[in-house]
Amino acid sequence: MKNTIIISVFILIVSIYVINFLNIKKYNLNYEILQKDKPNRNEIIELTRNKLPLILTGLIEDWFIFDKEDNIDQNKLTESVLNENTKILNNSFTISKKYEINSHLIKDNSKKSKLIQENQIRHFMCLLQGNISIYLFNPRQKIEYEINNLGKKESKYSFWNEDKEKLKETNFIEINLSSEQILYIPYGWWYCYEIKEDSLILNIISDNIFTKPLKKIL
Repeated sequence: MKNTIIISVFILIVSIYVINFLNIKKYNLNYEILQKDKPNRNEIIELTRNKLPLILTGLIEDWFIFDKEDNIDQNKLTESVLNENTKILNNSFTISKKYEINSHLIKDNSKKSKLIQENQIRHFMCLLQGNISIYLFNPRQKIEYEINNLGKKESKYSFWNEDKEKLKETNFIEINLSSEQILYIPYGWWYCYEIKEDSLILNIISDNIFTKPLKKIL
């Protein structure tokens, strides 16, 4: 009897992870941009299930990361402060969360990013300040790639120079992201971006109990 219960539980757990794996690998190829102002957490969870690019507004302005002049106070961009203010972006059963803060200046050579494929299951790009143009390609696009030193698929051809001719058969959408807007980038989509003015970007990457164990095989 005990062994039967153990086997049944094991089969149930395996089934849950198989279903989640298949769900992650199921793409939405439509070129549609979803938008929502001041959503609650449940609305965000439901919207991300569409697996389409999603723009969220009216959230960052309420985060406790501003000084008295309503400018970003980078001293407040600590893990504890961000954890408290970004709970609304958490998926169900979130167990890990990572923050990457990148400052881009127009005078630097980092104005244009490389074209890479999103390999994170839940990635929010939060534009704390500035203005950027993001180009998104759905997973169906045939893009020749190589694996970079971060383990991500990176296009062999640049989107920004004469190499772009090699990408002429691909389709993409352009999104202009302004200060205090958040973009959800679906798993499997290719993207690159161009900095239009001095910008501060916060990338939030998280996993829950169902997705974290699967990352090694995705």
